[in-house]
Amino acid sequence: MKNWIIREYDKELVDELKNRMGLQHTTAVILANRGIKSCDEAQRFLNKRYNSFFSAFLMKDMNLAVERIIAAVNGRQKIMVYGDYDVDGVTSTTVLYKYIRSIGGIAEYYIPSRTGEGYGLNKGIIKEFAESKGKLIITVDTGITALEEVDYAAECGVDVVVTDHHECREILPKASAVINPKRHDCNYPFKELAGVGVVFKLICAIDEVFFARSELESINKICDEYSDLVAIGTIADVMPVMSENRVIVDTGLEHIEHTSNWGLKALIEESGVKDKSRKITSAAIGFIIAPRINAAGRMGNAIRAVEMFLAEDMTAARHIAIELCATNKQRQLVENDIIESAIAKIEAEHDFENDRVIILDDDTWHHGVIGIVSSRITERYNLPSILISFKNEGYEGGEDIGKGSGRSIKGLDLNLALAHCSELLLKYGGHELAAGLSIEKANLDAFKKKINDYAREKLTTEMLNKSIVLDCEIKSEDVNFKTMDEINFLEPYGCANPVPLFYFAGSTILSVTPLAENKHTKLLLQNGNITINALFFGMPATSLKYYIDDKIDIACNLDVNNFRNQKQLQFVIRDIRISSDLTDYFSFKIKSYLECKNNPDAPVSASVIPSRDEFKEVYAVICKNGETCESTIDLIQLCRQLSQKRPKRFDLHKLFIIFDVFKELNIIGYTEDNANPEIRRVKVNPYAAKNPLENSMLLRSLKSRAVYTHIE
Repeated sequence: MKNWIIREYDKELVDELKNRMGLQHTTAVILANRGIKSCDEAQRFLNKRYNSFFSAFLMKDMNLAVERIIAAVNGRQKIMVYGDYDVDGVTSTTVLYKYIRSIGGIAEYYIPSRTGEGYGLNKGIIKEFAESKGKLIITVDTGITALEEVDYAAECGVDVVVTDHHECREILPKASAVINPKRHDCNYPFKELAGVGVVFKLICAIDEVFFARSELESINKICDEYSDLVAIGTIADVMPVMSENRVIVDTGLEHIEHTSNWGLKALIEESGVKDKSRKITSAAIGFIIAPRINAAGRMGNAIRAVEMFLAEDMTAARHIAIELCATNKQRQLVENDIIESAIAKIEAEHDFENDRVIILDDDTWHHGVIGIVSSRITERYNLPSILISFKNEGYEGGEDIGKGSGRSIKGLDLNLALAHCSELLLKYGGHELAAGLSIEKANLDAFKKKINDYAREKLTTEMLNKSIVLDCEIKSEDVNFKTMDEINFLEPYGCANPVPLFYFAGSTILSVTPLAENKHTKLLLQNGNITINALFFGMPATSLKYYIDDKIDIACNLDVNNFRNQKQLQFVIRDIRISSDLTDYFSFKIKSYLECKNNPDAPVSASVIPSRDEFKEVYAVICKNGETCESTIDLIQLCRQLSQKRPKRFDLHKLFIIFDVFKELNIIGYTEDNANPEIRRVKVNPYAAKNPLENSMLLRSLKSRAVYTHIE
């Protein structure tokens, strides 16, 4: 069961946002939860205008980079744009290459093969470029740790401008310029740009100087031409959709709807993402468009994705888009095979009692897919995970060198954890929640021990419990279209600005309807003076453990159903639990039962003494639930299950009696969960089923004290 955490917020700030800006209470709380500290900040957050951008020249070394690149363009020097093989790298490479060509530069691009060459600058490519009289390499979404490679480029007579956004080490490359907002000596106000976001700032700065334009004129021009690809890279790299990223994504999503890029048009068509009745969202980019671009780098060569974005007609673009969609399907098949293999290894090998990081290795896993599988593993077990493949695919070191990809949970900065183990690694780098590495097989056991020792110090037991974080409780009176309109204005959503998640308490289920051949469920809820539909995607109605007349609490998003131009508000359920009112009811019932049980002189209402048929019914359910003679039973759920075919609720008092009588007669044994008193761990004794109920001292005592009323 997930822990539900309702965010705490500054009540004075919320009142100020409501009173000065005329916002709904719910919207004001969401803004406070997004880190907004004043009405001015809220206004900037809601504005999403170009004047929200900071000057590109606030970034350390930006002037040096602009000067060197313009000199290369004017001097007709050959320039190479050197990128990474993920979506951020592909879009960064495409944007910078297109821009340099557009101002007359002589440019080419290169992205290394993930399986053959691996991440980062490659000395072999540097040498080839130098021999072809190349003079300047500009790295995008990579290069911040390439100390040796940048030195080697200098020996070959090639200058390097590094643009990156990954975490910096203590020593930076000795390049002509190193642009990275995360440099410790960089005072740029916003540190969370994607690699393509850094490229966006770079070309805005070049444009401003090269054409002697104003800052705003250059920003307008660059946004018109490139914001679609910049937004895609930003979303795909899971950058926080705050500050400048919020403007980038909002502007980019608008341009994506009417993009002039043939490759993007073709991919939108072939992926089926464009539903004519709805606009393209961050979620559509993240879950549909981005994986197809990523597939090129994971399963083949990311250069194909760049070629698609550079296509000059629809025919060429569609050909590659179809190829990428097919490659993505192949990736999904490979991913599924690795997930099955990884889970089998975890269940057989992982020490859940002591190890805080799941580390798996294999000689057959595809390097391009292990990062996705690591995400799935971390999501499933709520533990950091690192998958390492020692598959030899032609890179230096062969089968003795493994390439790994990891994902983490909040509380363990994976980049810092790898830095702690750096003497055991050949290479490493990345972010707080995602990173990559290279390691010799001989160091694997020592690495597992060292990173787990580190993780045990950092991860508390609370961090390892799955939680769902809710923005606030939404009351029935707040469920209206004004709230919905304001929530829509908080878009675009994404990392650090998620779709608002609410706590909606105390609803009674009026109906339960299966949808899409029982793949999903629709609940009709009554709460106060409103009735509202709530959709539970991925939950078959036959698996739902909640019934008509149950009182439930839900964690949910507020949404609009637009059917035949009729708009209706609805909830999308993310989690569900029995209402706190019912857990209070359980506590009351068990207290009254224990008082009755422990006081031999207290009268007992005859209505709570179970009949023989009710004993049989409960026993049948216990045996069905515990086919292996042992099971965990939730008494509230069982009580509700037994209530379904009755005109009124099956009394919990009866259930307590039945369980205690069965225990007394050794028909079952049970233990209680101290943290959840409604939970019983039950073990059935198959040899005692025929013990007569009349032998129960407890049942005889209760019947002797039975009191009948005219109502009963």
